[in-house]
Amino acid sequence: MRAVWLDAVQVHRLGRAVAPTEKRQQLGGSPLTLPQAAIQFALAHPAVSTVIPGIRSVAQAEATCAVSEHPPMPEDLVLRLRKHAWLRAFWYGGK
Repeated sequence: MRAVWLDAVQVHRLGRAVAPTEKRQQLGGSPLTLPQAAIQFALAHPAVSTVIPGIRSVAQAEATCAVSEHPPMPEDLVLRLRKHAWLRAFWYGGK
């Protein structure tokens, strides 16, 4: 399914479209990387207690483990990022 709406070309274009400085601005100066912020964003929901991210290298594993060393994501940042959430599943009324 994902291959239909988000192929490698689109992912590449999306990555190039958002400059690293813009990504940092969206995170409000947080010390988190985007993957770390994604993990914390998921963990910020009260129904979520565990996140199992995909890891392809030792560096990614170390960065993922470092998330627990950071304080929780501030609520104002969670609310700002929630505006970007794409609720696509049928139970959200998406496709």
